[in-house]
Amino acid sequence: MALNLSTNPAFTGRITGVTAAYPLGSSKDETSPGANDGTPYIAQRANDVFGMQQALLKAAGITPTGSADTALVSEYLQAIIELAAGRAVWYDDSGAADAYELDPRTNQQAPNSLFDGLELNFIPDFTNTGASTVDPFSLGAVDIKLAGGSTDPAAGDITAAVGAKLTYKLLPAPHFELDIGTASNIMLQVQRSAVKTDTFSVASSTPTAVTGLSVAITAAQAGNKIRVSAFVTGGASNTNQAMFVTVFKDGAVVFQGDAAGSRVRTILSFNFTANREASLEPATITFTDTAADTASHTYQVFVSAFGGTAHVNRTGQDTDNANYPRGISQIEVMELTQ
Repeated sequence: MALNLSTNPAFTGRITGVTAAYPLGSSKDETSPGANDGTPYIAQRANDVFGMQQALLKAAGITPTGSADTALVSEYLQAIIELAAGRAVWYDDSGAADAYELDPRTNQQAPNSLFDGLELNFIPDFTNTGASTVDPFSLGAVDIKLAGGSTDPAAGDITAAVGAKLTYKLLPAPHFELDIGTASNIMLQVQRSAVKTDTFSVASSTPTAVTGLSVAITAAQAGNKIRVSAFVTGGASNTNQAMFVTVFKDGAVVFQGDAAGSRVRTILSFNFTANREASLEPATITFTDTAADTASHTYQVFVSAFGGTAHVNRTGQDTDNANYPRGISQIEVMELTQ
């Protein structure tokens, strides 16, 4: 699906010939202005690059923010990191007990061939009863063996709903070596809200949902872990005021401190003393929840105030000059194997 400059008629005579450094040819400049013998920048050439960039974002589940990438913040690099971290090596099982069939997950691509050292992770739909095979990506059934490549797995070595890892090996004969139990804490998916850049204020002591700081996730397997991370910047309009930050799941509290008299039960808080109305405080929340089922669940940041008004992404005083900052906030959820 990628362009081959050396065989594409649109580039005949208008590329540098095949070399060891550029085995499919490379671009060249015009010999003189208007000579039209340089490499043309045409739609199919631009789309070749756009297609690759958009495939990366799609495979990583990233919706671009609309801001240009930089060396400091790059969504394309983030896509590569997420694929390398696990998205690209997990596959769906569509087979049966003892005859597993693996397919690439939504928006992913599979290898075109088997090679020594190829690793496959999957969550079996069925427990094996003995000797088993796996057919990855319709490339043909291959025997599954235990370490050493000679012994068949015993009944129950491959367990339904428990992550399993297979590694392709050529010796002593081509097979997939089974390694059970090593696939825990592997990232299956990441979902995140858009980066919140606008402000939000609340003057209530009742936890209030922050608009734009919610994200939904549907677990691939009940019992997997959901890692929740939120970054929030906040300020307060009065001194001696507190701002409380927590996370709700489907409109209900997920975690909070124990009840203790009139104390506020929350995850964390900011306390603003005198002369801190110009202060913008950062907060990071990270905790692990359990996916009880495979339904969609929404996590959202909630805030409340004590003694005044709490603000997200702005200071309390918020005077329009260079001493008063505006901030950003975001929430992200990650599914991990159990």
